[in-house]
Amino acid sequence: MQAFDVNKKEINAFDFGETYLFTAYFDENQIFNQIEKYHNFDNYRFEVLKEEVKKVQQVLHNFLHELVVQKSPEEFCIVLDRDDTLPNILTRSVINSRDLTEKCS
Repeated sequence: MQAFDVNKKEINAFDFGETYLFTAYFDENQIFNQIEKYHNFDNYRFEVLKEEVKKVQQVLHNFLHELVVQKSPEEFCIVLDRDDTLPNILTRSVINSRDLTEKCS
C-alpha cells in the first residue's frame, strides 16, 4: 500500500508558563465545538492549560491541523511607541494594501 503525505494547517501557539495561547478560525464547527471551552471570547483566542494541551493537539490533529508551539513569542510581537499612529503602524507591517497593489499591478 502506498503512503502519502498530507499537509496540515499549522497554528502557532505560545507557551506562557502554565497556559498556551493561540488564535485560529475554523471553517468547520465540529473542530470549534470540541475545543470551545478553551476559547476566550473577550480576547478572541484560545487559552489552554499546560496539562490539557495534548488533548487539544489531538483534536486538531484529527482535523489535519497542527499546533506548533513557538519558543520565542517576541518574534511575533510588535513594539510600538506611544506616539505611533495607525498609518505608521500599517506602513511598517509585514504586508499592507500598498504592497498588494504593487504586486498585482
